[in-house]
Amino acid sequence: MKNIVLNQLRMMNKKSIHWLIYLSIWIAALIGLSGTLPLLKNELINGNICPRILSVPACYIIFSSIILIIISHSQLFSDRNRLYYLGVFVALSIATFGSVGNLLGYVECPQTEGGIPMCYLSFLLFFSLLSLKLIENQLK
Repeated sequence: MKNIVLNQLRMMNKKSIHWLIYLSIWIAALIGLSGTLPLLKNELINGNICPRILSVPACYIIFSSIILIIISHSQLFSDRNRLYYLGVFVALSIATFGSVGNLLGYVECPQTEGGIPMCYLSFLLFFSLLSLKLIENQLK
């Protein structure tokens, strides 16, 4: 199965793969944005939903990071990679800290309706965004 996938990828031209990765980054960033908006709303209305980092709710920082990623990926600036990586590394650091803290019991992350801690999902999202951008840059 692995060889079939690799052969298919080799057959696709570089431009097609680049476009697919570019689109995947957009989809992942928009999924992240749609996931943080309800959390922000709950934090504003009810308060004390998100863990705090220096008295700032972590979901505000995550939201800001996603906005940085979206702005940088929209090609509005000539040096987009710095903003992108800044957003990803800030959010990935918070997600890593939250995930480890949640596993060890010293941080309580907000959970989805299914009971999955959102810091785990954030870690997966931002690790994916980092990986996709690294691959995209290798294809240039």
